[in-house]
Amino acid sequence: MNTKMLYRAGMLLVLAAIFCTAVVWSASLKDVPEEQGCLGIPFLTEEEDAIGNYHYHDYSEDLKFQQEHVAVDKASSVLYISQRIDEHTAPEDLVGTLSIALPGRKLFFAPDSRWEDLAGAVRDGYGFRLLVRDYRNTYMEYRVVFTTLPVMYLYGQFIYKNESLKNVMYGRSVICDPRQLEGTAGGVYTNYIQWNIRGQTSSTEPKKPWKVALKDKNGKSQDVDLFGLGADDDWILNPMNMEDSNIREKLFMDLWNEMAAETDYNYPMSRGEYVEVLINGEYCGLYLLQRRIDEKYLQLTDAVLLKGNQDLVYEIVTNRYDADKGTAAFDAFFFENDCAHLHLKNFVDVSLFLQLFSSMDNKSYKNMYYVFEGTGEDQSIRLIPWDTDLAMGAVWGGYGIGFVYDFEESVYTVVNRREIEDMQALHPSLNREITNRWLQLRENLITEEHIYQLMDGYLEELDASGAVRRDQDKWGLFYNGEDTIENLYRFVSERIWALDMMCEYLSEQQ
Repeated sequence: MNTKMLYRAGMLLVLAAIFCTAVVWSASLKDVPEEQGCLGIPFLTEEEDAIGNYHYHDYSEDLKFQQEHVAVDKASSVLYISQRIDEHTAPEDLVGTLSIALPGRKLFFAPDSRWEDLAGAVRDGYGFRLLVRDYRNTYMEYRVVFTTLPVMYLYGQFIYKNESLKNVMYGRSVICDPRQLEGTAGGVYTNYIQWNIRGQTSSTEPKKPWKVALKDKNGKSQDVDLFGLGADDDWILNPMNMEDSNIREKLFMDLWNEMAAETDYNYPMSRGEYVEVLINGEYCGLYLLQRRIDEKYLQLTDAVLLKGNQDLVYEIVTNRYDADKGTAAFDAFFFENDCAHLHLKNFVDVSLFLQLFSSMDNKSYKNMYYVFEGTGEDQSIRLIPWDTDLAMGAVWGGYGIGFVYDFEESVYTVVNRREIEDMQALHPSLNREITNRWLQLRENLITEEHIYQLMDGYLEELDASGAVRRDQDKWGLFYNGEDTIENLYRFVSERIWALDMMCEYLSEQQ
């Protein structure tokens, strides 16, 4: 037999061996019932799990959930997938398809007793083993963490744009809303985006706040309704750096907006929903996705919207007036303490909410939006609270100390806007207005029962997702364990009592 014939015979033997191995591998897995899997992926048995060579490769870019890039933390090889999960959810109830684009590879879930209590596994942040196998049983191993919160996965690259924006990242977003998984879009939405770091003090923290702008494929702004918050193109990812409980800012917003919806003189604060965020293959933690306060959100048609930047510095967000006329109107308010057109009922409500939450950072112009409407005697100036993270125990301890948690100071300190003396001079009945409004709000909105109900809802949502533990593992605690849920409940009770006493005292002085 010549050399060429020997070579051909050898090649046939090699091909036959490969074919037999593939047949054996296929046969070993063909009996796995598809209904025993989830997300379109079958489970291995204990025996099948033991087969294989542990060769690791980075296949993450080829993993897809609902045909889009899956959110992955590459350093830990953990995938984050949003699902609706409760105590009765079984693996086969999970919605959507997890797949791999690489030819010749197949996904399998390893056997695991934690599938029997899926909701408990999610609360614990447990990762299920996902295996990527080829015909030789070599595989890449991932962990799949299910969360009941929406997941936002942002990826792209930083590009220097200009001196004011510095570095801006351009790329794509993949957003998964577990409440929409059974909808026509499969619960997964993609957009072109640009985003950059926002904020001042908070931007110096390791966990960054982000401004995210949604774009179409041509780079034009695109309004999208995310998580029922309304359609917009500009969004805020609030890292909630200065609150370990992760519920103070949302509580302030939701309670204020509930009240504002019942009045015709208060504008809403921002609205937000919890999300877990990953950026360029890195898990970044728990965020509050919020609407920006602008003319679109407030539905302004004929007004000036300002944002306070420092004590006596403001930014014109939008001006629907004649420029000179608008400037004169709000300059008189900012620089001459002219409160003649400050809306009395709005001022009372803002003052009471700042007192209720002990929101000490909102005494200045910096942490407010201002809406100027009308002209002449009909002009109205209304305030909208903003940037309320320093509240309910969180305070500024001073230079060299920084931000601290001080329960006693927050419960018993009076918080007043700087306009209070001018408003008292203009409105001798101000104290009566405050006490009457407080008693009205105490009937249904500002009650321990109602506020506890809101807080319980947030805590249940966060606990079910396992996100708080992941966030704290990533970033730690800001106040070294002093900012506790127990203290928040105690704060609500004692602060309401303190304001009841304050209003009782004011009533006696009338």
